Amino acid sequence: MLYAPRTFYVNELKAIFKENLHDKSGWGDPWEILAVIGEPHCGKTSLVLKAYENRGDLCYFSFKGLSENIVCKKFAERVERYIGIKAAGSDWSDIFETMKHLPSWHYKIFILDDIQETENCQGFVEAFEEFRFAPDRDNIFICLVGERLPSGITKSVYPYQVHHLSLSDVHKMLPKMDPQDSLLVSTATGGIPELVRLFSDYDGFNEAAQDLICIDSPLMNYMPHLMDYYYRKSDIYNELLAEIGRGNTRVSEIGAATGYAYNKCEKYLRSLVDTKILDHYGKCYQFRNTYMQLYYSFLYREEMRLARPKQFPDITSDYVKDVTTIAESEYERACHLHALNTDYGLGSMLTGNRKNGIRPSDVIEKGFVYHFESIIPYDGKMLFVKIVRDTDRRFDRSDLDKIEYAAKKFAPLYESIINVYVRCRPADYCERYAAKYPHIRFHEYDRLKWRDW
Repeated sequence: MLYAPRTFYVNELKAIFKENLHDKSGWGDPWEILAVIGEPHCGKTSLVLKAYENRGDLCYFSFKGLSENIVCKKFAERVERYIGIKAAGSDWSDIFETMKHLPSWHYKIFILDDIQETENCQGFVEAFEEFRFAPDRDNIFICLVGERLPSGITKSVYPYQVHHLSLSDVHKMLPKMDPQDSLLVSTATGGIPELVRLFSDYDGFNEAAQDLICIDSPLMNYMPHLMDYYYRKSDIYNELLAEIGRGNTRVSEIGAATGYAYNKCEKYLRSLVDTKILDHYGKCYQFRNTYMQLYYSFLYREEMRLARPKQFPDITSDYVKDVTTIAESEYERACHLHALNTDYGLGSMLTGNRKNGIRPSDVIEKGFVYHFESIIPYDGKMLFVKIVRDTDRRFDRSDLDKIEYAAKKFAPLYESIINVYVRCRPADYCERYAAKYPHIRFHEYDRLKWRDW
């Protein structure tokens, strides 16, 4: 069940392999390799292994955590165990030369994981590039997996981007939970698959939070482990991230709060951007992932309280409140992005800057007031986005009349497209009306299928 939502990725990876194996002309350069790229812990390795799990001719090797002085030896041992031929020497060129000694009728899949780690392996990139462009490599399919490609591997690469779990993926993975709770899980975990799995045995978010908000929980320890993996002295970076979690997003604010000099502070922040923990928008730094935002906004500063549960037994309600607040803004952003992609194909308006394109607007006329989350003009059209969060009653005919009246008052000379996002099913009249007049569209929360949000 936990793999089901990612069938989209798995099937595409299988298709790429088949095209490369049977019809190289359909894929492009015959020496092109597949590079599955994505942020840390977004499930890249699981997806690749799932796609090729039934292949008996699979050779997998990970460079993670191996020092330069032993990685070459380990890789040589793996190739020898797979092919049955020992490398003539102990350097990368000899190992890759050995990999060519395969029967011409036999096809092999080599999956090289954590490929970004090879930047520290002297001579690897040069030997690998010479190997993959060699004319006698046509019976080897190579798949690179990692956060990024090492510098030097750029030509004839077929990039395949994998993202963290989308909101609809999380909803499918947690069939016991209602849509509101799966939204909270999506926010609290940032779509990181191994964190989402922690919630799979629970019926509701609050119940899960009671068990998972403890000092030894993976939910608490995921971020510290990630920081220790990236940085030898993670305390400095944790201090900077905690300030961003408190709302200090500019270098001047972060420097003033931590006491670090401006240039030193900026250097540390640029490193956090490079490791894809932060995004840099103008003069502000923001978290790329909602889990990271929640961790440094709440869990990081509550760590000591969590370590003494008898003195501070109940902080879960505060945590749920923080998650809910961020979940509302993430849901709103997802609705905007879905509307832009659905109607205009303008998703890039929001991927570059979260605030761009989200312009709340009120229509006011003689006591009549109507609020839209955004009104976006484009190419002679007006795109209206309305989000209805009320789950206690349905969106009915009177609501429909108001929204249409407001749209006509705001833009009488433009073609209007009205997207309404509801947490519950709209009234039958509204659904029949929307089916008849395509300018108004209803989207139920649990049926949204956007992927980039």
